[in-house]
Amino acid sequence: MSITPLQLDLYTSNIVDIYRALEIEIFEQIAKRLKVKGNVHVLEWQVEKLAQLNMLNRGTLKELSKVSGRSVKEIKRIISEAGYGAVSDVDKQFGKVFDSKSLPNDLDHVLTGYFNQTWLEMDNLVNQTLLTTQYGKGSVARLYESIINETTAKVLNGVQTHQKALEETILKWADKGIDSGFVDKGGHTWSLERYVDTVLRSTVNNTYNKMTTSRMAEYDVYTVLMTSVVDAAPRCASCQGQVLDIRPIGQADSGYPSIYLFGYGKAGGTLGINCRHRIIAFVPGVNTNNQSQYDSEEVEKRYKMRQAQRTIERRIRKTKKNIIITEALGSDKLDHYTKLLKAQQLQMRELLKKADASQLSRNYKREKVVTPKETILKEVNKS
Repeated sequence: MSITPLQLDLYTSNIVDIYRALEIEIFEQIAKRLKVKGNVHVLEWQVEKLAQLNMLNRGTLKELSKVSGRSVKEIKRIISEAGYGAVSDVDKQFGKVFDSKSLPNDLDHVLTGYFNQTWLEMDNLVNQTLLTTQYGKGSVARLYESIINETTAKVLNGVQTHQKALEETILKWADKGIDSGFVDKGGHTWSLERYVDTVLRSTVNNTYNKMTTSRMAEYDVYTVLMTSVVDAAPRCASCQGQVLDIRPIGQADSGYPSIYLFGYGKAGGTLGINCRHRIIAFVPGVNTNNQSQYDSEEVEKRYKMRQAQRTIERRIRKTKKNIIITEALGSDKLDHYTKLLKAQQLQMRELLKKADASQLSRNYKREKVVTPKETILKEVNKS
């Protein structure tokens, strides 16, 4: 069973959508729970809302249990299909050159190991950190308390009205996203959405690439062809469309450059996080390099267009999230964000008309903001 990069991307996107929906659901719950009703004094409001923290935690646990159950199934399926797909692709490529080989006896065991490692990371750094337990407050509880206390301080200082202070504070925290509990080497805390997206994409890519290279080693072949895309990132622009040796620099004796020269094995190198390239098993003298060769200046221009599209997509999602929150608050800012959304959608249409963006197309899935009611519950009911 062959598997394409597009399929891998769609698989991971589905799970990221589930966690993105969870994040929006949590902010919507917070907005509804903290909504200012009547002329209650801000200190009374503060005491009342802080006392409702356990109710919020129970709501988060309820939503998270739905997400976790669905995610386990999806991640298992993704890793399995990536692993079996990689082996199948290598066997298909070598079918006319070498005698066929049986599937590795330990394939399921290896793939289970990848799954267990991935799910353990996500469960520890996402699922557990969201909740308040006997071991400490979760990120949702800290977020909830921060919104209440910051809002109270603004009102007491006479900076804003209660309603305006609450709106501003919730939208500020919504822009940051929910803390996943992961802190990178630079000291930056990653949001729930960013962490899940990065872990899943890197896991799926690593699974596919490692299973590809390990299967190739069984045939005693160590050269691959890197695919080409017209809008490649700078880290891959110089090696795409080339035949490479998959062994470390000191061991590569095929006459082709080692893939490690281009940062292979590092998050920011070729085939790293969010890389859209793939490697194809290649036998020198037998296989042909059929990948397109692009002008470096054209690749750079089109890469910038692609990045511009991603930026607008993020802005559209952010605005849609703000619309959901302002609706929950009954805010008069709803009209502002509705108009802003239309302007951003127009900006997207104008971008895609440019000559350097001709390789791009509108991807409404990346602009869409959904809630668990539309995605998670429907999927859980199917299973």
